[in-house]
Amino acid sequence: MRTKTIVIILGMHRSGTSLSTQLINRFGAYIGEKKDLSPPSVYNADGNFENVKIVKLNNSFLKAYGHKWYSLGNFTYDFDDQRTSEYLYTLKKTLKEMLKNNDVIAIKDPRICLLLPLWQKTIDDLSLKAKYIYVVRNYMEVARSLQERNGFPIGYGLKLWGKYNLAVQEYLSDKNHLLLYYDDLMKNDAKDKIIYEYIFEKAYQKSNDGINVRKSGLRHWKTDNNDDGDNSVFARLYMCEIPTTDLLKLEYLFLPHKAVLFDIGDDNTGDLYIYGAGMRGREVSDYLESIGIAEYRFIDRDKTKRDKIINGHEIVSIDKVATRSRIIIAIENRTICEELMEILSEIEGVVVANYRNILKNE
Repeated sequence: MRTKTIVIILGMHRSGTSLSTQLINRFGAYIGEKKDLSPPSVYNADGNFENVKIVKLNNSFLKAYGHKWYSLGNFTYDFDDQRTSEYLYTLKKTLKEMLKNNDVIAIKDPRICLLLPLWQKTIDDLSLKAKYIYVVRNYMEVARSLQERNGFPIGYGLKLWGKYNLAVQEYLSDKNHLLLYYDDLMKNDAKDKIIYEYIFEKAYQKSNDGINVRKSGLRHWKTDNNDDGDNSVFARLYMCEIPTTDLLKLEYLFLPHKAVLFDIGDDNTGDLYIYGAGMRGREVSDYLESIGIAEYRFIDRDKTKRDKIINGHEIVSIDKVATRSRIIIAIENRTICEELMEILSEIEGVVVANYRNILKNE
């Protein structure tokens, strides 16, 4: 019986994995029927070529362990837990359906970067030949793209970039894989031959397919001459020569290490505050009220605003903040943000979110 092949396209969100998957699909790898794929969006005009079933499955599994694709902490799970067993069962069933009439299938979902040991077990159980395509894009371009799409602070996006890429790097360190840089993919079709022959293990016949998927409009962010944007930076990280923490120093971190997202609807994690009683704070307040969240207070450094009421909620000083509180930062002044984070770093268990994340409901 002929061994079937699964191509796993790996890489951080906004790194060019959609372009790579579209190209691989044009080459002949099956990614699912059109109805199975997520629809186009303003950020991916041709679609992101993700199988909806796979994405939903991965999201559900992350959620089952209290994690989301944008969580900064390490993702851990128990191989012997029922939640993991159910995930593996459904994943195996889904892949078997895709393989029924296809010798080569391709799967793309950046969340797989966090789940590689589970995917490897399924690949082994199905006796598949695995081909790993690892796509890397400049960290600043990714961070800026995430800021535009999701409202994430630059520093947050940089940390996510490091988390995903380090997870992939560690896993693939002893495995045969193909490393691709986003810049190289966008320039021309020079890499098409390498990609095709790596996957299909036969000679490449040049076509126009690769050219058709490369559109200048796909690139929303490009580093300028002041960015350390060449591939040598990632190459050094890839070879374990510099730690991720050094990369995070390359750009001002709008919200430093305490900047983690939280579920504003979860009232089990502490009191909720809006820092900033100005226009942005009122916008956040209006949004919270619109989704039925009424238990929160304002914080403002302006003493003249203290003890006043906005939308029925009092304004207090920052010394009222207790441990495990959740704070939505609704100001744009970076100096004030930096001073605020210094103060909050001394309070145990405090988590913060930028108002952009809240208003975009991400």
